[in-house]
Amino acid sequence: MSDQHSRKRMKSFFSFYKRDGGDSTQTPAPASSNSVPVTPNQPNHLPIDEMEVIVETPNKPAIQTDPGLRDPICTFPVNQQDRIRKEYVKLGPCQPKLQNYPTTFDDRDNRRFQYRWFELFPWLEYSVAKDKAFCFPCFLFEKDPPRFPLFTTVGCCNWSRMLAGKKGVCESHVGQTNSFHLKNVQSWANLQRTSQHIDRVIEKLPPEIVRQNRLRLKTTIAACKYLVKEGFSFRGHDESSNSNSRWHFIEIIKSYADMNDEIAKVVLENAPKHAMYIAPSIQKEILDIIVTKIRNQIRREVGDAKFCILVDESLDVSHKEQMAIILRFVDEEGYVRERFFEIVSVKDTTSINLKEYICLVLSTNKLQVQNIRVLSTKTLLQALRDDGWANFLQSVQQFVDDHGLEMPHMGAAYSMEAIIDHFESIGDRKAQFR
Repeated sequence: MSDQHSRKRMKSFFSFYKRDGGDSTQTPAPASSNSVPVTPNQPNHLPIDEMEVIVETPNKPAIQTDPGLRDPICTFPVNQQDRIRKEYVKLGPCQPKLQNYPTTFDDRDNRRFQYRWFELFPWLEYSVAKDKAFCFPCFLFEKDPPRFPLFTTVGCCNWSRMLAGKKGVCESHVGQTNSFHLKNVQSWANLQRTSQHIDRVIEKLPPEIVRQNRLRLKTTIAACKYLVKEGFSFRGHDESSNSNSRWHFIEIIKSYADMNDEIAKVVLENAPKHAMYIAPSIQKEILDIIVTKIRNQIRREVGDAKFCILVDESLDVSHKEQMAIILRFVDEEGYVRERFFEIVSVKDTTSINLKEYICLVLSTNKLQVQNIRVLSTKTLLQALRDDGWANFLQSVQQFVDDHGLEMPHMGAAYSMEAIIDHFESIGDRKAQFR
């Protein structure tokens, strides 16, 4: 009996390694109550009693109408919180009207939720699943950790003190004028006004408003370009409307308004207070855009050619060290150009610090340090001292002879009177040719 049982176990063991279509005479094992039916087409399947059963539970929906079953919005991924919050705003607070609300004994009497409380507190919600009250706007904007766990996560069921005057649960939750609850209520109201959302307001601007904004901005840009080109200051100590001189920037805009009635209708006092485009931050932003465009143009002129850099440092009026960088290069037409490229504030003027800032400026503008050609005046003078002046003077004499110029003898001894007479004779000869 034991041998037969052993053979059956061996046969069941080897049947696990058989391919499909093997011995079909094998008697299947009886299915247990916890087993899952396995079709014959499944290759290499384990015996049913030894299979691991994986049961997939359905995902809990993100939006729950019952406030007692909801998960806090702050627990969802950040990129999904706004979408979920808008979905709840569309649904509104859960305020079911039941024929009989469940009763709760509070050591004295049986109390229950009252439907008329929804009229007194429109923000109130009721959970049928938990028989508790919640606050809808505070749920929408609750943080982690929660500020109002009684009305957002736990729920309130103290029915006897819901309307106990200023000491009541609802009145205490509402709080004073600047309470978090009232701010959440205001935010809830703002989300309900979808027509006032910033994306829709911008899209629905009338064409006339767009035209006026562009004309106002063009006037500001024209004033900034003129002041930058002439090197004038923008602001003065008094730019108020009562000032006799509101300084260069405002005065230029006023002059544009005097010459053009359309500009006069959209600038300064006639412009909206939130879009006047004359603030110092607007001026700096426009200047930064202009500087970036000029620097990009210089970069295109340099291209991949070799260039030299001229560096100078100085103190500004606030006694801060600054370093000016000038590029010297040969353009595509063969002319030598010098362009003021950038001015940088530096901590100190040591060679290591200046080198770091120079490399930073060049790398930011995609200029290769390998293309720099260093040729200083000191290097040339030292080369002349080492090689002697004879070759240099000979090249100068050759240039004078080729062009018919007169050059005094460098080795002769000249008195001051002789030098004056020499240059006066040169001037007389030039006057004859005129």
